[in-house]
Amino acid sequence: MSKTEQAKYDKYLETFAVSESEIFTARYKGELEGREKGREEGREEGREEGREEGREEGREEGREENKIDVVIKAFHEGFSIPSIAKITESSEKWVKSILAKKGHL
Repeated sequence: MSKTEQAKYDKYLETFAVSESEIFTARYKGELEGREKGREEGREEGREEGREEGREEGREEGREENKIDVVIKAFHEGFSIPSIAKITESSEKWVKSILAKKGHL
C-alpha cells in the first residue's frame, strides 16, 4: 500500500471511529432520555392512581359517616336496634357498638 493510500485508509479509520463514538453517544443519550421520560410517566401514573385511591377512600369514609348518622338518628326516633341493623344492612352488634361509642347506650 502506498503512503497516499495508507493516509487515506488511516483517515477513513479515524472518521469511522469518530462516527462510531457519535453513534454510541447518541444512543446512550437517547436511552437516558427514554428512561427519564419513562420515570416521569410512571410518577404521573402513580400520582393519578394515588388521587383516585384517595377519592375512593374519601367516598367510603363519607358513606360510613352517613351510616353512623342514620344509626344515631334512627335510635333517637325510637327505632329498635334490630330495625336499625336491617335498615343500614349492618349487624346488631355493629349498631350497638356505634351507639355505645357515641355515648347513646
